[in-house]
Amino acid sequence: MRIRWQSIKNWLQTHRDSIKSWSETLKNYTGIIGIVLAAMWTYQMFIKKDAPSLESRINLTSSLNLRSMNGELCDADFRVDLENTGISSFEIRRIRIRAWKFDRNQLGGTAATYIDPNEIINKGEQILIVEHTAEEVASDPAKLAPFIKSYSPGDKFGHSFDVVVKKNVPAYVPVESKSDLWLFFLAELYTKHNQPPHKWYTGGWSQMCGIENEKK
Repeated sequence: MRIRWQSIKNWLQTHRDSIKSWSETLKNYTGIIGIVLAAMWTYQMFIKKDAPSLESRINLTSSLNLRSMNGELCDADFRVDLENTGISSFEIRRIRIRAWKFDRNQLGGTAATYIDPNEIINKGEQILIVEHTAEEVASDPAKLAPFIKSYSPGDKFGHSFDVVVKKNVPAYVPVESKSDLWLFFLAELYTKHNQPPHKWYTGGWSQMCGIENEKK
């Protein structure tokens, strides 16, 4: 046993430099592996826990109020309100307001009729499209373009889009049919392409103004 230990001792002394070099190499590799594992853990924790909370979050609401101006015209006040409820800033780069006139009878239904916005868009008569972009504001800073700006956490903005709509209801149409003419307004707001979610929307519908009075 004494000879064996002596042999080991001699071997260690002979290969001391090689062992030291190998030990340093192992130490370096261990450090690199530790850094990689720590980076992977940090990345996974960020993706699963922190990243979702950094996504843009807003409270987007709208209301549609109609007022009869006369037998031919209806004043539509489409109000849109936005609030940044997240912890990150975002920028609205584009806004589009569209409106449709539709006959509720075209949506089908018997005892109950589901008013599907997609069906209104496909079957209704589009009567309005208004659009503003950040590019047109950049080219003309004096131009009024609602919602086109940056929003810090807690920022709010609201705007009323006032539209005069022609009723287009001929006098010979039965009163019962007039009561099924409705309006649908839709607001679509877009951020940068690399800023999820890329699009928000809100909308509302209401019976054409003045028709209930005509029915009575």
